[in-house]
Amino acid sequence: MNILKRADTPKVNSIVTFRPWGRTLDDVDYWSRWTTRGRWFSLQEEPQRHLVGVVVAIKRVGGEFYYRITSGSSAWDAAPQDVKILSEDYYTG
Repeated sequence: MNILKRADTPKVNSIVTFRPWGRTLDDVDYWSRWTTRGRWFSLQEEPQRHLVGVVVAIKRVGGEFYYRITSGSSAWDAAPQDVKILSEDYYTG
C-alpha cells in the first residue's frame, strides 16, 4: 500500500484516464453512451482506447487495492496499472 503515498499515484477526486477491469473497449457506441471517452477514442485501435473519469474510492482486497471510478453516467473498477492521472495538457495537445 506504500504506492498510495507517492505523489504521482491517483487519489480520491483525481481526474484520470483508465481501462475498466474485465472489459474491452470494442463497442464504441456503448462506451459513447454511458461513459466519458478519451480523446480520439473512436479513431484508436482497441488496446490504445481509454476512458476519462474521477476516482471516487480506493478499495482494499487483502494486501492489494483497486480504484472505483465514475465516468459519464456509470462507475467502474480498475486495477492500479490501468489508471493514470490526467495530465494538464491532455486536451490542449
